[in-house]
Amino acid sequence: MFDVPKDERTVKNPVLTSRRRFLKTVVTAGAGFAATGSAWAGLVEPNAPVIERRAIRIPGLPTALEGLKIVAMSDFHLHPFTTTQQIARVVKMANELSPDLILLPGDYVCTDHNAIFELTPLFEKLNAKLGVFASMGNHDYAEDGDITRYAFRLSTIPLLENTGVTLRKDGADFFLAGLASAWASHPDLGAALTNRRGRIPTILSMHEPDYADRIAGLDAVDLQISGHSHGGQVRMPGVGALHLPSWGQKYDLGYYQVKNLNLYTMRGVGTIGVPLRFNCPPEITELTLTA
Repeated sequence: MFDVPKDERTVKNPVLTSRRRFLKTVVTAGAGFAATGSAWAGLVEPNAPVIERRAIRIPGLPTALEGLKIVAMSDFHLHPFTTTQQIARVVKMANELSPDLILLPGDYVCTDHNAIFELTPLFEKLNAKLGVFASMGNHDYAEDGDITRYAFRLSTIPLLENTGVTLRKDGADFFLAGLASAWASHPDLGAALTNRRGRIPTILSMHEPDYADRIAGLDAVDLQISGHSHGGQVRMPGVGALHLPSWGQKYDLGYYQVKNLNLYTMRGVGTIGVPLRFNCPPEITELTLTA
């Protein structure tokens, strides 16, 4: 019987050894990546708001309105995940942009309607030359729409709910309208435009972006600013958002041209469902009008 020398019996197969090392490295790296990704999505990115800037072309825009700067933020969802410290930070960042106009297109609360009374004092610290204006989101109705309305009545910030206001910059007028939530209430564009005199440049604060399909082509609005989708909160490279809500599935993130309507959808400030953001940081939006 052939006897393998002792030193040869202990020699390892180099191919198998290399494969085992590779698999061990992959498993270790995968676990490390998952842990790092979870920490980033749960602790870092939700607390790292960014400013997104875009020029919005409106043909025929009066010369006096050229360069008009709009800052917008949405989907604050104060408590249980979003804190007042996070809101105070984005308020400070928004003010540093020295905007002409600030818009807040809804979803102020999450599960506690009384959180609105903590938010409005923070919003009152916002500064814009032509004012700060709010409109309602679906969560604001779901928790208690009357409480939200009451809180804004106590504040210095007008709440535009199926209504609008004419604003003026350097002698040129434009119109700002705000609609009720499409998901939780009854938006009425006709009512919102009742006070508009003539076809002047018109901006719409509307929580749900997919409502754009209802108004595009009417030649009634030049720019719709929305939130609601959160951008999905978790966006995988090459895949996009893993989950999107009703009325936020078609136009879920960024700029769109919908017929003759400019639409911008923000990622929002807070989180809902799970306190995670990945490849989708909180957003403060700066839109500059140009002809």
